[in-house]
Amino acid sequence: MFIALGALFLLNNQEQATVRVVYQVAPSLRAKPTNIKRLQITEIRTTFLDGNAEAIAVMTTEFPHGVMGPVTGATPITLPPADYVARIEISARDGRTIVRRQLLHVTTETAFHEFKLK
Repeated sequence: MFIALGALFLLNNQEQATVRVVYQVAPSLRAKPTNIKRLQITEIRTTFLDGNAEAIAVMTTEFPHGVMGPVTGATPITLPPADYVARIEISARDGRTIVRRQLLHVTTETAFHEFKLK
């Protein structure tokens, strides 16, 4: 019990960075059997995986009317400084989901990041 509490204490005292995330979305995204257009996107869910492929945080952004422009609004997420693989799941109105993976390097000075989705 003491070890678990000690680990929790260390994690809670770790420096954190708040990163404002935006997605630059191409007019249509590669998918099968047909590409997914921006206006067909209903949700983008990003899971931030650490070096051990453990999920550190999940961020979900909903688009009830589709993605209206080439760049989404910024969504803040707080993460400890580290290198992450962002697993980005893009859901379409017709029920299809496509996945993209991108790298994210977070420092205590990281304030903004743009994921480019094609």
